[in-house]
Amino acid sequence: MIEQIERFGIGKSLVGFGAGLGLLQTEQTSPMKLAYVVDGTPGLAGSSIAGLPICSPDRLASERDEVAVIIYANTPRAAAAISQQLSDLGYSLGENYIDSSLLHLETIGARLTALGLRPSRDRFSCCRVLFLYSVVPNMTQIAGTWLMVELLEYCRSIPGGIAECGVYQGGNAFVVLNTCDLARQRPYHLLDSFAGFDELSDRDPRQRAPDFRGVSSGQVRDVFTGFRNVNIHKGSSRRRCQKWKSVSTALSIWTPTYTGLRRNCRSISGVEYLPGVTS
Repeated sequence: MIEQIERFGIGKSLVGFGAGLGLLQTEQTSPMKLAYVVDGTPGLAGSSIAGLPICSPDRLASERDEVAVIIYANTPRAAAAISQQLSDLGYSLGENYIDSSLLHLETIGARLTALGLRPSRDRFSCCRVLFLYSVVPNMTQIAGTWLMVELLEYCRSIPGGIAECGVYQGGNAFVVLNTCDLARQRPYHLLDSFAGFDELSDRDPRQRAPDFRGVSSGQVRDVFTGFRNVNIHKGSSRRRCQKWKSVSTALSIWTPTYTGLRRNCRSISGVEYLPGVTS
């Protein structure tokens, strides 16, 4: 797929759109030969990221026939906003631009294959479409939600319910429940304080601190009204976690999630830190 993406840019300069965490994370695992990066955030033009110059998106207006653009965005809202900008400039998805989730599909898919799993491109495509076009806000990357679906498929033989610690507005769970029949067949627990994080460690991106505040548990409950197997737990998860013998988890926000699980669960196994799921 990476070779196909490079061929997508044959005869053209590859350009990144989005000078942020999404670019930095993806460049660690799927480095592309980018000529430069564009970003409309005030003050960024003229600076650099990962050794690449940052330019204004206006530059793309005069270079449409000369460049192929890769969107680096971590959330559906950001990806949709960039897609709209490119569309307004006359760019077409698949022809003039793609998004970096296709790079994540390859790197994460290779890891899963090495573990003996059989990742599905069809499941990825379903997750991607729901992720980009669902009205339920999501703070997880496309590949992160897809990875959860793949791991649930792998765990079919393991009895028990499913618990998602950290819900935000329910976007990740909404995609999982609509793409994985196992998620609809088991008790699906959504646990969140709905009050944001009190602390982050040095391992956590500081800009994520305010992202999870101001979320209404009532709105989240409305999203899952049609899913009878979904149970929403607001506040401390201490009593509920103590009923679980073990928890296997992958974390993208380290301190709040891991500390809470370690205090409240009898044991924790298979803990892995996955900042943005692409590192």
